[in-house]
Amino acid sequence: MMSNGYVDHSLPPIRPDGEHSIAVSNEYAVSGILAALWMREAGHGGQMVDVSIHESLSATTEGAFPNWEYFGRIVQRQTGRHSSPDPTAPWQYLAADGQHVCLINGGLPRGNSSWAGLLDWMDEHDAAEDLRDPQYQQLLFRDPRSNPEGRRHVAETIGAFVQSLPADEVYRRSQNLHFAWGIVRRPEENLDDPHWSDRGFFWEGELAGVDEPVRYPGAPYRFTKSPVRLCRRPPLVGEHNHDVYVGELGLTSGELRELLESGVG
Repeated sequence: MMSNGYVDHSLPPIRPDGEHSIAVSNEYAVSGILAALWMREAGHGGQMVDVSIHESLSATTEGAFPNWEYFGRIVQRQTGRHSSPDPTAPWQYLAADGQHVCLINGGLPRGNSSWAGLLDWMDEHDAAEDLRDPQYQQLLFRDPRSNPEGRRHVAETIGAFVQSLPADEVYRRSQNLHFAWGIVRRPEENLDDPHWSDRGFFWEGELAGVDEPVRYPGAPYRFTKSPVRLCRRPPLVGEHNHDVYVGELGLTSGELRELLESGVG
């Protein structure tokens, strides 16, 4: 939690949302199970896989642990981006039409081909400034600790550029150049995105208490042999208690009623 929050450190850190600890420990559990299965197939005996949520998180504190362990440096939390020992350029900017855009990695490219395309795009708007100087191409693809000031200058120049454009142009053009940039949207603004529609991301289904079909977020992946689909509506709270407690766990209806009356289930 210490690594999450705002640049203003007079404000307290923020706990990440989305049950992050459960997701991380689950990934370690899956890795352990796969390793145990592989060893069993190789002729070894079965094993018990014991995963500690606390230890899983201690090993995945983003850059905090390796920065301290190897360099003796403490990362500082920053608004809307990774914590870092040195301040980095912002990732979120207000575009010309009043919408916010998010530039992953502060807009810095991860490959030479995307860097050249970005500079060409910036030149169309006379916004590249001095970024064609070879020194910047060299520092971008070396150790990021080698010249933090230079990297920050590149990121701030890119940030000033995107603020001069409408958000949709920043999004579409950058994606075409293979940058992970996007518009910071409200949830409902995703419903009419043509890309999501082309992929059939949204599914229609029933919702208890609603007469008309509703749209659900679908799966973020596609399988050619085993397509994922919506089979039934989301259950109501406790709707399947009898099926689970009596049908699967073997309780009697009377025992289930006693649990419900005592506030369990």
